[in-house]
Amino acid sequence: MRKVFFILFFLFPSLVFADLPYVKLSFPRDEGAHYAFAPYPYYRLMEWWYVNGIATSDSGRTVSFDFALFNPAYNLGGTVLTRPLVHLQLSDLDKQKAYGVSKLFDAVHWIHGKISNWALSINFGDDFFMKKVRKNGRDMYIVKAHVEEEGNDISLDLLLEPKSDYFLINENGLMPMENNTNSYYYTIPHMQVTGAIKLNGEELKINQQPGDTWMDHQWGDFDVSQSGWEWFSIRLENGLVGNIFLIFDYKTMKVVNGLANIILPDGQKKFIPYRDFYVNRKDYWFDPEMEVSYPLTFDFDFPQLNLRLSSTASFPEQEVHGYWEGHTQVSGHYGYQPVKGYSYTELVYASPSDLTKFPGH
Repeated sequence: MRKVFFILFFLFPSLVFADLPYVKLSFPRDEGAHYAFAPYPYYRLMEWWYVNGIATSDSGRTVSFDFALFNPAYNLGGTVLTRPLVHLQLSDLDKQKAYGVSKLFDAVHWIHGKISNWALSINFGDDFFMKKVRKNGRDMYIVKAHVEEEGNDISLDLLLEPKSDYFLINENGLMPMENNTNSYYYTIPHMQVTGAIKLNGEELKINQQPGDTWMDHQWGDFDVSQSGWEWFSIRLENGLVGNIFLIFDYKTMKVVNGLANIILPDGQKKFIPYRDFYVNRKDYWFDPEMEVSYPLTFDFDFPQLNLRLSSTASFPEQEVHGYWEGHTQVSGHYGYQPVKGYSYTELVYASPSDLTKFPGH
């Protein structure tokens, strides 16, 4: 999978695009693909749907998981196609072991109808299926996925029910990216999850204690091959939510962009540029597969919110896709009150390099 991920992202050259007008988000349309309804030519499209979650099975086993469908476009001899890639990851938090599988699909044209541009409806048969439906008068997301790769066999059969509204990143859902490109982005921070997960033939049923999931959908004309990032989906027991990301240049390892998107316990939304909060990285773990040192602990300080948090990996060995991604424990203080919760964290660094010399900001 490590090779597939990097091959996919480096298929696309780095281009410089002009500033583009804002298109107001509209749901359920913008839950679908963006072959249309976007202020840039289709061939510039980078898009993905992503879900991470944590759940305790009916047998008492606690797992975290994520799945993503990447759907970048490219121009092949005047015909614009996409090359979808699905990845699945499962971390056994009790046994502290992570598993990952992926599948790179054949190139498709949007008129084939496998990914709708009118609503969330993605259908690659038994390999990946995701659709939003109305069930018992409530919005639900059906997810079915199955990938077998390199001795691991993972399948999902899940039902996700939103428990929070769409959270538009950067307040209006649009944020500037490098080289005058843009990214549309929204999050659903809490979704109840039930169903079943299978790992190498063992079924984990999730019904008695529904789990909690987070959904991201991001698209635009941005180019991911020139930048790395750190991303955190923080959920605290007091209701605070944080979608925090930092983007840096691969060559200089300098942070060039970033934003903390925070929902406070009282519902207020705050959007804090990266220069207005502080991050300290520590407790590095060297990944021998990627030859990268990943920080296992991140300390955050948001002075204007009187919020200080520390996010620490539940266990180090959660890199299975060519970048570190996994469950972390979060603790700290909001005002004078102690807080705790968890996050799912993603670290995409240059390879190979030793980032113990990361300059921070």
